[in-house]
Amino acid sequence: KIIAQQAEIITQQKETIELQAKQISELEARVAEFRAYPSTPSGMKPVYEKEPAKSGRKKPGQKQVYQELGKEASASAVLNADETGWRVNGKTHWLWCFTNEIVAYFTIDRSRGSPVIKKVLGKVFGGILICDFFGAYGKIVAWAKQRCIVHLYVKE
Repeated sequence: KIIAQQAEIITQQKETIELQAKQISELEARVAEFRAYPSTPSGMKPVYEKEPAKSGRKKPGQKQVYQELGKEASASAVLNADETGWRVNGKTHWLWCFTNEIVAYFTIDRSRGSPVIKKVLGKVFGGILICDFFGAYGKIVAWAKQRCIVHLYVKE
């Protein structure tokens, strides 16, 4: 009986090792295809062509790429938004982040108010805005709003 149990354990371990080897191979294949793009966070989808067009067109400049990221963020079905203090030449500014699973759009502004959000998302955001309880988000018109789960737990 003990030998049968040991044989079953060995079989299970072998199957586990084979599964892990398969997962490692799949991961290696994915890593081999991965490319980081200098104008977007690692792993994020680039909004510009991977290679220069054969027609001789140049890749868009940084400003155009930045604007494309903003458009993509504002067109999202679901978007997380947050802001944090950011010092610029010794003065308080605000670093705003608008992100989803594909794009991360950042902007720095002197204001922490709703005009910054409206500048990025437009007068009406057509998706689900995930944010904390900061008052500026309350002034934004969105299809729906979801409060950040962590903030729901700590809100008194």
